[in-house]
Amino acid sequence: MTRNLLVSFFLACALPAHAFTIRGTVVNGTTGATLPDAKVAVVNPAGGMLQEREVEARGGRFEITGLDPQAPIYLLRVDYDGVPYNVPIRVDGTDHDVTVNVYQSTSSWDGIRVSAPHLAASWQGTHLAIEQLFEISNESSPPRTATGETGFFKLFIPADIDSINACFVTSLGVPVDRTPMPTGEPGVYRIEYPIRPGLTRVGIAYKVPYTDARYTLNAKALYDLEHVFVFAVDPEMTITSPTHTLQPSEPVHGMTAYSIHGVAKESTLTLAFAGGTSQALGAGQDVHVVPNDAHRLALFAMVPLLLALLGVVGVTQKNANPLADPRVLRAHYDLLVRRLARLDDLHTAGAVSADAYRASRDEMSARLGALAMKMRSVEETAPTPDRSAEPAPATSESVSR
Repeated sequence: MTRNLLVSFFLACALPAHAFTIRGTVVNGTTGATLPDAKVAVVNPAGGMLQEREVEARGGRFEITGLDPQAPIYLLRVDYDGVPYNVPIRVDGTDHDVTVNVYQSTSSWDGIRVSAPHLAASWQGTHLAIEQLFEISNESSPPRTATGETGFFKLFIPADIDSINACFVTSLGVPVDRTPMPTGEPGVYRIEYPIRPGLTRVGIAYKVPYTDARYTLNAKALYDLEHVFVFAVDPEMTITSPTHTLQPSEPVHGMTAYSIHGVAKESTLTLAFAGGTSQALGAGQDVHVVPNDAHRLALFAMVPLLLALLGVVGVTQKNANPLADPRVLRAHYDLLVRRLARLDDLHTAGAVSADAYRASRDEMSARLGALAMKMRSVEETAPTPDRSAEPAPATSESVSR
């Protein structure tokens, strides 16, 4: 009897205290009906985004047991009507019961609104660096996902660009690199990414010639744009428009700010840039980050920062990584807190729409919470450091690069 009790005790100690379980329902968000016989895949970001298993949702219900309770987050993925749908599940010590919504696909853009909360320009060497961020709010009723060649989001890129430095789509807070695809119409490109119900962001950064400190952007509006916010990173740069009224806004962290409201579809938005101070980039630097003065970081530059933080909190690196150092994590945390405060300033100054502000703030707050969890886990497992041999702490400027 005593021996059996000891065996049971040691077996219990060898097993996880509580394996993580996810139960849920797959629902067609367009019709409201449960989706019978759907397949639900489980992806572990901390395991290199590998699919760990797949289960069937019989009658719309599914259950996934025996998941690692030490994993920080899991993704549930259901493919439906040619579109993958992902639901992040944060592991917090309790089992989860979730609803995975999928939607019917369409090429129609009825009920979808577009705004441009960020168009920023800076003079870099012999080029003008332009960064644009679009926000797409899919409020279709009943909700559907816009996709397919005629349902993808389209944007205008001038013919005289020197290079495209970044193009990405952000949905559920995760930026995904995309390559603009030509449509056959001059200057018009499509971004092959489904526009699911809710908020989707599309960002692009490119460079155009600025050898004589002058450049005119003639951008075709492919949608009715509710708002366009324009920033000159260098306050010495002037921006004018012969086609639209630029309404001056309060300067935001040293950037000159303007707003334009009601840009009609098929119209041309002309912006003339002139002057400024060249911010030449050093070898190996990227155009994603505007001048080093942290007070002049544009809202667009927050997105690559969030991508870096996602790598910190969601992916276990195979090799030694300095981001496992609590001091570097603290520097990231402090930097994100300051970015959050600046986002509040942008909203107070009227430079960001209420919808964009809420979405960005919720996203950044979630990153702060996840980063705090990572910091605690690293601090709990890290050995006591030898203070006499410590290098200088990482600064926010070095982390931002």
